[in-house]
Amino acid sequence: MVAAKLTHGIRAVLWHQGEQDQGSGGPDGDYDYKFYQQYFVDMSAAWKEDYPNILSYYIFQIWPAACGDVSRNDQLREVQRTLPNLYSKMRVMSTVGIVPGSSCHYVPAGYQKFCDLIAPLVEQDHYGITPTRAVTAPNIQRAYYTTAARNEIALEFGQNMLWSNLSKGLFALDGVSGKVASGTVSGKVIKLQLVGASTAQSISYLTGVGWDGVQANLVYGATGVDLANGVAALTFADLPIGPPVPTSVVAVGGSGQVGLSWGASVGATSYRVKRSLVSGGPYVTIGTAVGLSLTDAAVINGTPYYYVVSALNGVGEGGDSAEVSGTPTAPLSGAKEILSLVFANLPATTISGTSISVTVPYGTNRNGLAPVLTTSALASVSPASGTARDFSTAQTYVVTAQNLSTQTYTVTVSVAPSAYETWAGVQGLVAGVNDGQLADPDFDGIGNLLEFSLGGVPTVGSRSILPTLSRVGGDWVFAYDRLVASRSMLGQSVFYGSDLVGWTEIPIPLSGGGVVTIAAGAVTERVTVTIPATEAKAFFKLRVTVIPVP
Repeated sequence: MVAAKLTHGIRAVLWHQGEQDQGSGGPDGDYDYKFYQQYFVDMSAAWKEDYPNILSYYIFQIWPAACGDVSRNDQLREVQRTLPNLYSKMRVMSTVGIVPGSSCHYVPAGYQKFCDLIAPLVEQDHYGITPTRAVTAPNIQRAYYTTAARNEIALEFGQNMLWSNLSKGLFALDGVSGKVASGTVSGKVIKLQLVGASTAQSISYLTGVGWDGVQANLVYGATGVDLANGVAALTFADLPIGPPVPTSVVAVGGSGQVGLSWGASVGATSYRVKRSLVSGGPYVTIGTAVGLSLTDAAVINGTPYYYVVSALNGVGEGGDSAEVSGTPTAPLSGAKEILSLVFANLPATTISGTSISVTVPYGTNRNGLAPVLTTSALASVSPASGTARDFSTAQTYVVTAQNLSTQTYTVTVSVAPSAYETWAGVQGLVAGVNDGQLADPDFDGIGNLLEFSLGGVPTVGSRSILPTLSRVGGDWVFAYDRLVASRSMLGQSVFYGSDLVGWTEIPIPLSGGGVVTIAAGAVTERVTVTIPATEAKAFFKLRVTVIPVP
């Protein structure tokens, strides 16, 4: 290689060796399979020194009970099967299916079969040729009981498999054969139905010493649904049997977490929880639980996660459960407050707990008010904001939070006292006793409503507040004081005539105009009505009316 200058051109190593390592003939004073892995690691390191561009290793698992000391041939093949656990670019090919077979050296046709089996892998790995069928040797991934009765074992492979009941005699439980009654296959999983309940902790496929060499009974991989790919499965020895698959797995999303729970698996000592961001995997282990639950807190709200759970015992891991999914979500808001309630062009409301109140001016029509409400985020209110309602009686609003909890608010719209009621209170009149509009508590012949209109004192008898009529030059002048506070509630009209039959009405405006002049004042204002004196006599009168409220 050095002389040919090929040391940097070597890309792969093909290795078929191990017959002399099946026993204890090596220099270590023990069974050689115990040291085989380390020897291979050391040897491959030396290869990399000599051939630094090596990319791949192709290992042939030797024929069962090959020539030489075969006392530990099953264990040696198991070490070869598991060598890829240490390498990223290593393939292991079975030789047990090579026809014609050989316990040591092969005839040319046998070695040709070696080439036929390994060539598709080399083409795929180094020349980019995609095979049209499965070309790898089927490799067991794990074994586990499928039932609590421990009367069935699942063998999970890395590719689709075929099954024939002729293969049942090739399996041994804890080294004892004859324990498999039949088998079935579905995709990558072969299920072995046992002759009865078992306490076995390990399973082996094809013990070299006991094999009769009948290759038709071997287990093969499948191409498509049920077509053999011609590649026999790798043998395995003393593979731990895991406990049954956990059932009743449940995932419940919470805020920043997904809670997982499952049913107990018979014989399990702990459980492994695995997660994926896509349905179907691949899954990554996120934790191990001794009990029947685990909380995954390394999640993001709104992201769906997919989980499987497997059971473990003292010897191995069982199969994955059926997949479940959980999506963590932020907690639903329970906020259900009315933050504001506004009546257009009216005073501001007061919110105290679940009571909302407002006092509107006298004369406000409370029927048909349509308040605008704002509520807590994500909450809704009924009736809706802007709905017209009759607030002459108390009205209720129901606020529903995002989490569907509710809170009821009561809205009370009160009307401020009328100007007359305010005046009566100031004057010391007693409600229901002497505050009536037509009452005359001072017996001066002037009722309370007129006293209010003219700015009088209802508890002190006096007629000085009554209007006066005089003739000034060629005019009749009718004058009186009007209480400023009464204008919002009372209307006034002056009537005049030359007799007591025909009257002419003059409505008194809020401000002067025409024959009416008004001299402003802080408390009272002077109202004067001037009419030309066309007759020798004249009659005037003042009418006070209450302005109707809506």
